[in-house]
Amino acid sequence: MATDATAQIQSALQEWVSALDVLEDPIIIHDRDYRILRCNRAYQRLAALPFEQILGHPYFKVFPKSNAPLPYCINTTKNTAPDGNEGEISVGDSLYRSRCYAIRDDGGRYLYSVHLLENITRQRRNEEQLRSEKRFSEKLVESIPDIFFVLNGEGKLARWNKKVET
Repeated sequence: MATDATAQIQSALQEWVSALDVLEDPIIIHDRDYRILRCNRAYQRLAALPFEQILGHPYFKVFPKSNAPLPYCINTTKNTAPDGNEGEISVGDSLYRSRCYAIRDDGGRYLYSVHLLENITRQRRNEEQLRSEKRFSEKLVESIPDIFFVLNGEGKLARWNKKVET
């Protein structure tokens, strides 16, 4: 009977590990000392290291490489921050939104953290492009020497240049 239960537990664990491995976003689980207990394949690819060289090492020595854990991660392990506390990490040309969630026992004691990394490089570039296009559009409208305005679907002014105001 015990072997059946053990086999079921092993099977369930393998299912979860496989599910995490198909995700594109890097995920790690680390202990109070920020040592990596588990990671998915996306994290291994990002760190450019095999699993054996990641496991047991502080995440800040593996990826992102720094000399200390991230401030919001420290706060999460010390119960001074809400779950999902986040920050941004810049690595080379890439930007990541990093979120840290504390896992606690029934008594509220810290057990470990789940750390998610989401690549937001493309999103930030798109946002900057939209801001740039908006600035260009505003300058273009202001450069028109005549009165210029645009009405919205309700017939109200949606956009205009300074000539309209004068």
